[in-house]
Amino acid sequence: SVFKLVIAGAALTHRIAAPTDRVFCSGGLRLGNRLFRCWQRSGHGWMDMNQGLVQSCDVYFYNIGLRLNVDRINDWSERFSLGAPTGIDLPREETGLIPSREWKRSVMEPRHPDEPWEWNWFDGDTVNLSIGQGATGTSPLQNAVMMAAIVNGGKRVYPYMNQALGPRAEPEPFMSERAVQAVREGLLMCVEKDTFPTGTGTAAQIDGLRVMGKTGTAQVVALSHLEPYDSVEEIPYGMRHHAWFVAGVIDQPVRLAVAVIVEHGHAGSSAAAPLAREVLEYFYTDRVPDPPLTVASGGDGEGP
Repeated sequence: SVFKLVIAGAALTHRIAAPTDRVFCSGGLRLGNRLFRCWQRSGHGWMDMNQGLVQSCDVYFYNIGLRLNVDRINDWSERFSLGAPTGIDLPREETGLIPSREWKRSVMEPRHPDEPWEWNWFDGDTVNLSIGQGATGTSPLQNAVMMAAIVNGGKRVYPYMNQALGPRAEPEPFMSERAVQAVREGLLMCVEKDTFPTGTGTAAQIDGLRVMGKTGTAQVVALSHLEPYDSVEEIPYGMRHHAWFVAGVIDQPVRLAVAVIVEHGHAGSSAAAPLAREVLEYFYTDRVPDPPLTVASGGDGEGP
């Protein structure tokens, strides 16, 4: 569900959805003979963009993703560095995958050359992609870069290890200011406990800081395989979902973006969000400030 930031940013920038547009969530979206369920089986009721992010409503983003279409989603995923190299100065970076029409055809047509329904792209594929499911695969670093774009006002940033490379960002934002502000508002409310109904990321709230956040869950097996189990504790460890949480802080002199994944942690709200809170608390309140970095200038002294 952290992928929902891509859908929100794209839809708002293209004015395909306004922050106040509402979608009714009854617990699922029916396409043809298939029901695409929301994680909240009883439904969320009427959802706008803000509450769609706060409650992580799948049905809301199914609808917005269909309005965008797969081609725009692919374009915006790359803008956020999902399914594409981040440009970090390390070897063998994994690129991940954002499925597209071309990708599906290249994979499935050789296997089913006489069955175009196996390799054509359908609305159901777009629905899955709209919440980051299906064949979608992204790295923690890519998700940190995605969150950093929200923190930095819609500008793509490039991670680096070598200090000499320095911080680098695209000079112009790829998201509209309106979109950035709307997404930030939803992510703030996702974490803050004084909103009603409370969001899925309240475990990341820190007194004195305004923390933005978004929970996510990456399925390891189909949900049908989990139906025999009555509780998370009964599910075999290797079948439990991976837990995601992305977070950011914008009201401090140094802005920070964080991505946390807990393998088989099951839920981002309970497993990953508390770890993000610990990282942010350490960075902003507990750590000893780093000494100023100096490098030899080759001249009469040292430069910053």
